[in-house]
Amino acid sequence: MIMKLSGTKCITLTVAVIFVLLVSPISPVHAEAASEKVRIGGYPINIELYAEGPVVSSVSGDADSGMCTNVRKGDIITEINGISVSDMSDIDAILESDDLAIPVVLAVLRGGTRICCSAVPRRAHGGKLSLGMTFKEGVSGLGTVTFSRSDGSYRALGHAITDASGGRIEASYGYVYDTDIIGVKLPSGESAGRLIGRRNGNEPVGNILENDMFGIEGMFFDAREDKEFEVLSHDKVHTGKAAIYTTVGARRVKYDIEIVKTSRSSEPGEKSMVIRMTDPELLSVTGGILQGMSGSPIVQDGKLAGAVTHVFTGDPSRGYGVYAEWML
Repeated sequence: MIMKLSGTKCITLTVAVIFVLLVSPISPVHAEAASEKVRIGGYPINIELYAEGPVVSSVSGDADSGMCTNVRKGDIITEINGISVSDMSDIDAILESDDLAIPVVLAVLRGGTRICCSAVPRRAHGGKLSLGMTFKEGVSGLGTVTFSRSDGSYRALGHAITDASGGRIEASYGYVYDTDIIGVKLPSGESAGRLIGRRNGNEPVGNILENDMFGIEGMFFDAREDKEFEVLSHDKVHTGKAAIYTTVGARRVKYDIEIVKTSRSSEPGEKSMVIRMTDPELLSVTGGILQGMSGSPIVQDGKLAGAVTHVFTGDPSRGYGVYAEWML
């Protein structure tokens, strides 16, 4: 679980902060990871991810009502007046305290960047103080498992779960649930299609320990048996025929695809290759890549090459994939 710091001084950011990822050349450790055998995924999961604090779902106030104008939808509230906030009950408790200092100072996370502002709470209906915002305590959605290991660890999605601003959500914890695919919403114009899922049971089948640029990772509570594939080194992935394993109906199916472009950069990135769906059966059902298929494993030359990550909205038969080696 991520530790939170309280009582720290908060400074408003006025310039953009650029994070640079320093990557060393491929080492023997990478080669060893690429030869690891993992259990293929391709099945859907329902994801519940909880942030470090309440997530702003709407902002209804303005400057005249005392609302802080630079809070945005998707921001995560982590502190009020230097006091740590982990859920919505903490916000209520702070606003109702007898020694509340006004204006209140809010600390929020936006795309991993700490931002501060001040606000003057107003009395809402019922007499309770309000910040003029509504909150939710987490995000949920549908994704696909890429692979798991014999110890129960797994990887899914292939890309980070992000907030409304496109920044990666700093996760505190989360759970995954088995899911049945019950329908498909086809792509239309510039709008991507999506899989429609229904949670199979109310008990989680695993946890979420990390949400990073290559998706989520965690532990299944019971290790899953499946066919093992060796992981293909990123520099061995090539253009040409390949396949994906994904679930768009009652069961997981292998479908033909083509890898049309590969990146030869040794710097890990979630858009490592461009792929094209070629299987007529898949195209007739989905029209291409759908939201919810992210994480579907890509197999080439009998090895796990990567995972589906993004769809081209102008051409849903095409999209991006990430190298499986980076997910390791």
